[in-house]
Amino acid sequence: AFMIEQLSGRNVFAVFGGVREITWVRDGRLRCQGAFSHPILAGCFWAAVMPFMMGLFVSGRKWLASLGLVASGIIVVTCASSTPIMSVAFGFLGLLFFIYRERIRLIRWGFLGVLIALHFIREQPVWHLLARVNAIGGSTGWHRYKIMDATINNFSEWWLLGERNPMGWGVWEMRDITNQYILEALRGGGITLILYIVMLAQAFRMVGAALRGIGNDPTKEFSVWCIGVALFVHSVTFFGVSYFGQIIMLVYLTLAMIGSLPGVVAQLAPALPSTPVACQDVDSTKLGGIRWR
Repeated sequence: AFMIEQLSGRNVFAVFGGVREITWVRDGRLRCQGAFSHPILAGCFWAAVMPFMMGLFVSGRKWLASLGLVASGIIVVTCASSTPIMSVAFGFLGLLFFIYRERIRLIRWGFLGVLIALHFIREQPVWHLLARVNAIGGSTGWHRYKIMDATINNFSEWWLLGERNPMGWGVWEMRDITNQYILEALRGGGITLILYIVMLAQAFRMVGAALRGIGNDPTKEFSVWCIGVALFVHSVTFFGVSYFGQIIMLVYLTLAMIGSLPGVVAQLAPALPSTPVACQDVDSTKLGGIRWR
């Protein structure tokens, strides 16, 4: 369907309503969207599905996974948006870190330290790096930087209960909130934002616990790792777009899969031998004064 839209400039899903018939064009590129509400969301959806397909690939379903990866790649490319392409890049980076999974805590803290150092070294704040994101040309990285900068600078306006009218800050970019974290902050204030981040952190923690409990089986470990990478892709993509439409279901599905990991790992982990332990006192006078159990 996306290839037809790319070749014809018409969206075949328009017959069902809800999407435009004529494909969007930006900087001479068709931005295909299929049945999704926006081309960026279409690309981000399939970018976040790719880690699951990698998990299928190592589990033995190579043909199915290969076809899925090719189809997802085509969709990401035909969307002609930088955010999905960056999501794919971070997804494969997360998959590569499986090699260093024993040192992932050190890598995580090291990355945080680099960001803090850049914040104090650079003339611009570290979130100004968003303005430099431009994978295919015509991207709105500056817009993403401005809304984050405005939100941080107006912390006192939203921290308690959120902000219904961020346009009152005098930053016209706030008309389009392309950042899920900022959207959560504006919806419910600091508590909502903190709970949202805690939810993601707890999910990552459950993935880590599952990896530790699954035993020394690289294939099963990689399958669990892929679920964590899918959540990682969402967590990074949140800096480039706020979710609406079908992609919200995918986030819930990923969290539900992570929530089921303890039960799955309990079934996959090697069963410990059940050795009955008897507890009986013995006359110490007959065993050299030692009380045995």
